[in-house]
Amino acid sequence: MNPARALLGRPLYIPLLIGLFFMVLAGVLAARSYANSVIAATRATYDSGWHKVIRYDNPISFLSRCYAWDAKHPGANCMEIYRYYQSVHAPDYRWPLASAAAAALSFIAVAFWPGRKPELPAEGGLAKEDDLKKHGYLGEGRLSDGAVFLGLLEGRPKKYVQLPPKELARHVLVEAGTGEGKTSTYVMSLAISAAHHRQGMIAWDQKYGEPSGLVDVLPIFRHFERPVYTYAPYDPDTPRIPLLDMVVDYMTATKLAEALIAPAKEESVDFYRDIDREMFAVAALAVALIARAEGRAARMSEIVELFNTGDPKQVADVLQEASRYATSPANDPWKWGRVIFGEESKIRGVPEYMRSLRKKIAVFLEDPNVDRATSRGAPGENLSLTTIFEKPSLLYIGLPKTKVMSVSNKVLMRLLKIWIDDGLYQAAVENHGGELPYLTHYVLDEFQNFGELPHISEGLALFRSMNVAFHIIIQDRAAIESIYGPEGLKELTGNNTGTKIFYVGGLGDKAREDLEKAVGDKVIVEEALMRQLSPVHEVEAKQTRRLGKKPVYSREEMQRAEQGTVLAKMHYVPFVIYQAVLLDDPRHPLHRNWASIKQNALAYAREWKAHYSERGDENANGRSEQDASITGFLGWVKELIDATAPLEAVRDREGNIGMVRVLGLTREALSDEWVERGWVARHRDGWVLTRAALALLEDDLLRRLRENAAIRGQLKKLEEMGKVARGVAAQSVALVIVDEPSRSIFVHVSTPLSKWGEERVADLLALGVTNPNEWRALPRGRLAYGMLRDESLEQGYGELFARNEGGGVSAL
Repeated sequence: MNPARALLGRPLYIPLLIGLFFMVLAGVLAARSYANSVIAATRATYDSGWHKVIRYDNPISFLSRCYAWDAKHPGANCMEIYRYYQSVHAPDYRWPLASAAAAALSFIAVAFWPGRKPELPAEGGLAKEDDLKKHGYLGEGRLSDGAVFLGLLEGRPKKYVQLPPKELARHVLVEAGTGEGKTSTYVMSLAISAAHHRQGMIAWDQKYGEPSGLVDVLPIFRHFERPVYTYAPYDPDTPRIPLLDMVVDYMTATKLAEALIAPAKEESVDFYRDIDREMFAVAALAVALIARAEGRAARMSEIVELFNTGDPKQVADVLQEASRYATSPANDPWKWGRVIFGEESKIRGVPEYMRSLRKKIAVFLEDPNVDRATSRGAPGENLSLTTIFEKPSLLYIGLPKTKVMSVSNKVLMRLLKIWIDDGLYQAAVENHGGELPYLTHYVLDEFQNFGELPHISEGLALFRSMNVAFHIIIQDRAAIESIYGPEGLKELTGNNTGTKIFYVGGLGDKAREDLEKAVGDKVIVEEALMRQLSPVHEVEAKQTRRLGKKPVYSREEMQRAEQGTVLAKMHYVPFVIYQAVLLDDPRHPLHRNWASIKQNALAYAREWKAHYSERGDENANGRSEQDASITGFLGWVKELIDATAPLEAVRDREGNIGMVRVLGLTREALSDEWVERGWVARHRDGWVLTRAALALLEDDLLRRLRENAAIRGQLKKLEEMGKVARGVAAQSVALVIVDEPSRSIFVHVSTPLSKWGEERVADLLALGVTNPNEWRALPRGRLAYGMLRDESLEQGYGELFARNEGGGVSAL
């Protein structure tokens, strides 16, 4: 601000202006009154008889002629008569005197004007309420469509701050210290707003197994009947994410390797990283090619075992074997890997590189659960990106706090993230023309624990146009700077994130100092009274004034702020201060929804709550106190699932599974009570498990039941693909399908089930084997590939081929 302008803006200017106004007004009124007196006197003189000798044009000319006439004719009394009439029409100076008095009072008031002046308008400052309302950041009452609640506006408890969808798509950065409530306020408000407004969410919970994690987002999405997909790689029964299925050529293998070891910005450092990335890329490509050729799932543990040897020659042998299956020279792993593993390699210390790389990915070999969770399983066991991102859903990734800080876990997190990113990209570009039809929130809590993510700035810019909103949550800027460097931190906290949210109470000194500067200063006028002794020993007082600056929101104020105080910077307005509140607070616009969710939370996520605490066991919804009939029915359904019984899904108009038909089921096999309660009902020509029955199932049982029901759909597709022949021994072989173009055999195996008095389909195998001798040569574990887990069901294969050799099955 200009200093001269600042001084003019002082309140002292007010009495000075008033005094000048009345002074001018007094002069104008006095002149007007005198002029009226002159006009009236001249006109009266003219009318008294002087009109006969003096012409009257105007008062001035008449007076001049009157004066000249008296001078030319001694004894004439023209001016005397004029003065007489002027005394009669004397000027009225009452109003001019009043104005002059007002001017005098105004000037006197300057001497007594208060010495303390209000502060001037700020150079920096906080957003005004009108600005917030103009851009959609201010809410009152009902939450705006698609917006996310942030908190209550400071000083206005009935109004709140919200983020509209257009702002969310610019990404959000949240900085908060430990225990400041960012999860319980910001993330939970985000989750319930997303579920309420039919938006998707991807949540990384790095406190899996603890009440303070993000587990409560599960019942929120279940309450609003949104699909929920969970993935916990350290759990033995989690769904699978086949990481190596991404590797289809050398470029995709390199992409996966960059997630493992990000490119460095310094060339001297990147040389060594290039070696690590190249080693991993060619090994991943080789393992994927060999596994695909052998018709089995590729496992990350195979890469670890390959590097575990420390012998470059063994790696070279595997690369050469995989090169036979390469579709082109550009995708030949040996072409790219011989520079490192070939005999002519000039790179020294390759065994040390191998051992170092092995440590980074050791978790895939050391933890069988992780190895299983990252490899392809039977149909229905794998998470489908197409399904997840087809409509607003929740994808929950749970990682135990005890595992998070290990180097191998950070590698696992980065690999999983690139798999999710790739799925989002494919869903947006290939299925929806470049932009998801609904907003998807991507929550990266404890962002520093991911380590260095490759091309993070480019990724944020790319997803901004795909209707994907990233929510990056950090605790300490210093940790981010140590990973990405000063420039990387500047990019991340700069234009790459449109909204910045700071829980000021838990910030460090450096962060508060930066915020104080970012908010800015306001200009103030400082006054001081100085007393000094004059040469004649008299005390003189002198008042001085000067311009000064003061922080709009100082670091001391931030430090004293109560918990939940938030300073936020949105794209279109300056900073705003608000109070973050819990969903339990009645002032939260979605408080009533949360109260309803809490009542059924144990029913929505009973299998999850068992991991976190023992609270609320006595309040468990109905299932914790099941009567004997429900327990018996659920046990029967579990037997169906474990035996992979022949099931068929019955879908509603929206394509959702509403009922499940059990093929071959008779009325005699059913309890009368099950039928009376409506769990099992007659449907067309068979019996089905109704919606009421599906509602009783735990989510895991329900998922497995639906997977088994999908077998029939797969079988129909195989029937269309090849020829069908029926086995002569129904108790051993139910159906055999031969696909002549690919020379593959698909076998549907069945065994007797005495309880039903019918036959049940045990499994569907799709093995790329072309003749009976190869089938007999397969080890037992290979025969059990797929969903088949009961070894007793394998007896049918030997009988099949014995009959085949005797001509029992002509199609073979």
